[in-house]
Amino acid sequence: MRGSLETVLKRIKMRGRPYEQIHLNPGLLDYYTTLHSRYDDWFTSYHHSDTLVINIDEIDIHNEEDARILMLQIRKKLKEVRH
Repeated sequence: MRGSLETVLKRIKMRGRPYEQIHLNPGLLDYYTTLHSRYDDWFTSYHHSDTLVINIDEIDIHNEEDARILMLQIRKKLKEVRH
């Protein structure tokens, strides 16, 4: 899953786990920012197997249509790598 830092932070807030919330621990913003950047760097350099990029800026699995589209993408990718 890839997406903007803004979307990642929004999803963390929606998830509601107290220990993940920036307003309870402002230092987490630096951590999330660093983690987001490093993940993008790692993902860009990863070439050991096929990947499927799910853009969380565009897909919200809480939306029924988005969830349906996501499942189609996953099935398609699995079919590709199995053949």
